[in-house]
Amino acid sequence: MRITIIVFVAGVVLVGSFFGTLTFMDYRAQQIDTQLFLDKASESSTRSTPVVTMVVDPPSLRECDAPRVAKISWNASAAGVRSVNIFVRDKKGREVLFFSGDPIGRATTDAWVVAGIMFVLRDGYTSEQITDVSVRSDNC
Repeated sequence: MRITIIVFVAGVVLVGSFFGTLTFMDYRAQQIDTQLFLDKASESSTRSTPVVTMVVDPPSLRECDAPRVAKISWNASAAGVRSVNIFVRDKKGREVLFFSGDPIGRATTDAWVVAGIMFVLRDGYTSEQITDVSVRSDNC
């Protein structure tokens, strides 16, 4: 129950503060260092299709951990998409828009990521889900 309350509060914080950070994240996402992205893919939680990669770091958290900052990197350009939307889905299935922009990029969250949160990458034009990555949940 404690985790559910944290996730709900984090969702409220996202909605309240998200629009102030969206422009900043969009700017950072346009300045990706491709080699850094590829290096991080080997260190973090990764979900890949033949043409799409999405990485979340840290790849796992303990259920009893406090909310943390996470780094997300993605590359969906080879899939032919021109823009992407990344949503955050909590354990109850609720989604909040986290990022909208280029098909290659990276972004950093604030300290609201908890075990079990999922990042969902969608085509920015069709809203079709391309891939998703969850922050794995470890026991305390």
